[in-house]
Amino acid sequence: MNKPLFAVFVYPYTSWAVYGVVTMTTLNPLRLFIFLVVFFCSSQVFAVNLSGTIYGGPSALEGATVTIMDENKTALESKVTDVNGEYIFQFLDAGTYFVAVSTPSGSIYGMSSPEQVLVGAVDGEYNVVLVVAAYSLSGYVVDVAGNPLEGADVYIYDQSTNDQVGNIIQADVNGYYEVGISAGEYKFKIEFDRYDSSSYIGAPGFLWSYYLSPNTVVADDAVQNITVALVLISGQIIDSAGTPVAGVEIQVEEYSFYNGSTGYHTIIHNSGSIIADENGNYAMAMLIHNDYTLILIPPTDRQDLGLTAISNFSVTADANVNLTIENANILSGYTRDLSGNIIDSVTIWIYDQASGERIGAAINSDETGFYSIGLSAGEYKFYLYLNRYSVGNYPGIPDYAQSYYIHPNTIISNDISMDLIVPLVSLSGRIIDGAGNPVIGAELYIEEYISNTAVTPNEYHSFIHRQGSVVSDENGNYTAALFVYDDYTISVIPPADRPDLGVTVYNAFAISGSMSSDFVLDNVSVLSGYVQDLEGNPIDDVYLRLHDQLITHHSVRLTNLSTSTVYYITVSATDSLGNGPTLSA
Repeated sequence: MNKPLFAVFVYPYTSWAVYGVVTMTTLNPLRLFIFLVVFFCSSQVFAVNLSGTIYGGPSALEGATVTIMDENKTALESKVTDVNGEYIFQFLDAGTYFVAVSTPSGSIYGMSSPEQVLVGAVDGEYNVVLVVAAYSLSGYVVDVAGNPLEGADVYIYDQSTNDQVGNIIQADVNGYYEVGISAGEYKFKIEFDRYDSSSYIGAPGFLWSYYLSPNTVVADDAVQNITVALVLISGQIIDSAGTPVAGVEIQVEEYSFYNGSTGYHTIIHNSGSIIADENGNYAMAMLIHNDYTLILIPPTDRQDLGLTAISNFSVTADANVNLTIENANILSGYTRDLSGNIIDSVTIWIYDQASGERIGAAINSDETGFYSIGLSAGEYKFYLYLNRYSVGNYPGIPDYAQSYYIHPNTIISNDISMDLIVPLVSLSGRIIDGAGNPVIGAELYIEEYISNTAVTPNEYHSFIHRQGSVVSDENGNYTAALFVYDDYTISVIPPADRPDLGVTVYNAFAISGSMSSDFVLDNVSVLSGYVQDLEGNPIDDVYLRLHDQLITHHSVRLTNLSTSTVYYITVSATDSLGNGPTLSA
């Protein structure tokens, strides 16, 4: 038998109510004492279960959907109640959750808004009693022309709090939805894609629109049709000679915009969403908007045609529009570093300079670093990505590196040869101990995100060298490929068989080109202690990352020095607390 341990919650609504009871398995005094000892003395974090029963009035309700959400009310998992009205969520961490319940289609019972549930260190129970809903809210989800959006997902939100009310409702083959709901004021969100509907012409790869039909008042049974601002654009895809082209794909990358009167919208036509038929005909559903970029991708058997970007494409109503795919201009060359060395197997994305839209799918340079692609006339910029698992012979390659947007304002008007430069240089040298002996198997850990605002438009670079990326050899030698940058933090990690050496951090390390630098591993200083909570209870299996705050290593280059001359160097420094400056001897 279960007895309430914590509290009974009553959630009144205008015309119906939801009752939630949090209970805990009964423990006799001895078992409770053992539990408390285990809980407070053990450092293990337990995963627990949350279960319960959903009732429709006095009877268990089969087929109700129970959704558990995190503290931000983001859905984590949903369960459908069984014939006994029961559900269970397993392996939950202790914390704050929200639980919402929606009823099966045609149910006379109302659905519940997300209610807070506190999950502790033992299995809990949360029961919900639904009573007959006061009102029915129903209608059709349609486009501008009144065509139904079969299978569209309907979300209902409270107008004032923005809280989702109940779970998702899926419109039927006619776009019809119906739900029991209490009196109130509501608004809607619609999600729809080509996998929801087998009949909707030109359905997008993905679409959502919110908040639609705001200020919908429910004070009685209500009908509210929801109109998504979709219209149909159709026509032919032709080449420059006016000949229809079969097999051309139209893509609209993730495109989000805000319309003050209709809300927030996102639409994607992605891989395979829209492809011209054997006569070059296409049909594509689009949200009303005035600034799209369409990407036309030629079929593989038309090497004479290039990737084509159509910018500032305006959609206001159903329309018949022929689209022209341009002749190809071949852009080719090699992927290299700043010194001209070949880097093979680099992934290349190409972007339209004006709109910023990505043009087609990525291509890769081959094992010789060579790449080639057909583009329509235009102006472009590039995004390059590489990693040590795909690149063949380049020394010191990072776990991954990426550079964007580089080579901006590249004008293509005919065939052109252009090398694409990943701005990497080589850092090499030895890793040694304090006595100058080489250290075998030491590793470099370097992670950096670099924004280059000195150029217009700005460029961005990021990379990471982590475990196993750069390891010193039997002579202590290492090689690492890095971007030019003047403020690196480099961590040198000793091998496990050198417990006398500690992790050594070099801050403000500058690299202006390929260079050599030795790194000295400091002798170990042991930091130890216990990880505890605020009440002093130990916590095990905690991952610690230390951040250096005090030690800064600087490289100084002195020029125009005379031979056989003694020089004295004095360095001043201020610590992180503002103490100083302190002068060296």
